[in-house]
Amino acid sequence: MEEVVTIISKRKKIILVTIIFTGVMFFLVGALCASSGLIHTETKKEGLADSIDISPDDQQIIFSYYHNGIASLYTANVDGTDVKFLTGMKGNSLLRPKFSTDGKKNVFITSPQYKENKQQSLFVMDHDGGNQKQLTPQEDLITEAIFSPNNHIIYFLKAGIFKNYSPIASKRPHEYDIFSVGVDGNNLKRLTYEKGYDMSSLSITSDGQRLLYVTYGNDEQPLYVSSVDGKETLYKILPKENIGKPWIYYAALSPDNQSVTFSAVSDSSKDTTYEYELYIMNLKTYEAEQLTKLRSHVSGPVFFHKQNKIMFLQDYNWPNNPPKYQIYTIDLNTKELKKINLVIDEMKF
Repeated sequence: MEEVVTIISKRKKIILVTIIFTGVMFFLVGALCASSGLIHTETKKEGLADSIDISPDDQQIIFSYYHNGIASLYTANVDGTDVKFLTGMKGNSLLRPKFSTDGKKNVFITSPQYKENKQQSLFVMDHDGGNQKQLTPQEDLITEAIFSPNNHIIYFLKAGIFKNYSPIASKRPHEYDIFSVGVDGNNLKRLTYEKGYDMSSLSITSDGQRLLYVTYGNDEQPLYVSSVDGKETLYKILPKENIGKPWIYYAALSPDNQSVTFSAVSDSSKDTTYEYELYIMNLKTYEAEQLTKLRSHVSGPVFFHKQNKIMFLQDYNWPNNPPKYQIYTIDLNTKELKKINLVIDEMKF
C-alpha cells in the first residue's frame, strides 16, 4: 500500500486532549497523513513497484514493474541480473506477488489501470506464468495475500470500502478483515469481523498455527498475533524501546519465527518530514535494533530463507511524488548494506 498512516505529532496530541468524539480521531489521522506527504497522488507510474519477494531457494526475486502506468510481473536473480518478463495483463496492473513455500506457484493482485486501491482481485498461477486462475471477483478490494506453509490455502486482506473519513484526507481502503481461499478457488472463508480502519503486513508462522498482521487502534499500531482461524486474538507486540512512538509498518516474520523486521519513524526525523528506517525485533524479548540510516522511506522488507539477510525497498524520492524505489540487502551478521540494481535492458513491455 502506497499510503500509510503516520504517527501523531506532539502538536496533534495537545489538540487530541480536547477531543470528545471518537469519530474526530479518524479525521485527525487523515489530516495528518495529508500534511505529512504520506498520501501519494494519482500519477502515471513508471519503474519498480512497492513490493518484492524472494524464492524459497534464495536464488530469484519476483517484482512488479510499471511501464506507461501498467505494472507487469518480472523475475531476476537476487543480484539484479537476468531480468525476465513473467506475465502481464492488458489494461491491468499485477501487484504484490508472493512465492509459495515450494516455489512452484505465485499469488498476486490484479487491478484495472487507474483503479488501484479501488478494485483489486486475487490470482494464482504456476511460477512460469501458466495456469492463471482468478480466485476473487474483480470488484473486490484485496491488498495483500500469502500462501499457507502447505501451499493449500491462500490468506488475504480485504477492505470493505474505499472512502475518506475526513474532507481533507484522500480516499483509501478501510474496514479490513482477513479471508482465506483454497488455491483451487474453493472454500472461500471470512476469518475475522473486525472491519479494521487499517490492516497490513499479513504473515503466517512456519507451523501454520498463527497469523500475524499490523493494524491501527487506540493511538498505536502494533503487530497482532491471532489463531489461524482468526477467531482469537492472542496478543499484540510492540518494541520495548517504544520505537515509532509506537507505530510499526511493513512487518515481516523471519523463517524461524524468532524475529520480525519492520519500518518505523526514526528519532532523526524532522517535524516536517518523517524518516522511516528499517528495524529488527527479537520476538522473545521485544528488544529492537535499528538497521538502516538512509534518512528516507524504507518499506517492503522480506527475509532471505537460507541466509541471514533481509531485502527491502527504499523510496529515494521521499517525501516527493512519484515514489522511486531502490532495492537493498542487509547482512544481519555484518550489517553491510548492498544496493541491488536491476539490469532492465532486457525487459519486455
